[in-house]
Amino acid sequence: MRRRLYLLPFTVTIPPEERDLELADKLRQEWPGILQWAIDGCLSWQREGLQPSTIVKDTTNDYLVAEDRLGLWLEERCEVKDSNSATAADLFASWCDWCARNGEYAGSQKGFSQALEAHGFVRTRSTRAVPMKLYTVSAVCEPSCGVVWGDSCEGLSSRLFECFQQTRFGRAQ
Repeated sequence: MRRRLYLLPFTVTIPPEERDLELADKLRQEWPGILQWAIDGCLSWQREGLQPSTIVKDTTNDYLVAEDRLGLWLEERCEVKDSNSATAADLFASWCDWCARNGEYAGSQKGFSQALEAHGFVRTRSTRAVPMKLYTVSAVCEPSCGVVWGDSCEGLSSRLFECFQQTRFGRAQ
């Protein structure tokens, strides 16, 4: 989506008393020049590609960062280090909790895994007897429960479930 979306910031609002109510009629006389300007712009775009201004790039980037739910979750709940790992199930449990607390739709675990990969995370296999999907470079923290995920995720799912029950259903002791 990043390569197809550009936001144009409209930073000026013309006060009602300064608006030209006859502007459409005035521009009608300029239609041939406006059409030529549009054609020239299209030809330039085809030759050179779209070259958005710095303010358009900055506005677009700010919007995309603010709308990146997974990125916000990573900032709030994850400590990204090459040496850390966590299972996809544990990460998804934290994601679901974060979404519930923020009024967001969590989606499916498959979609979540694909989003992690789109953010540059790499799926690996565990050396345990039963293969488990692990994502490298992530250790997840649950600030509200004190649950920390790092190199060892033993028993994490049950602790997270207990934490989730306590916080989600109002049973905090």
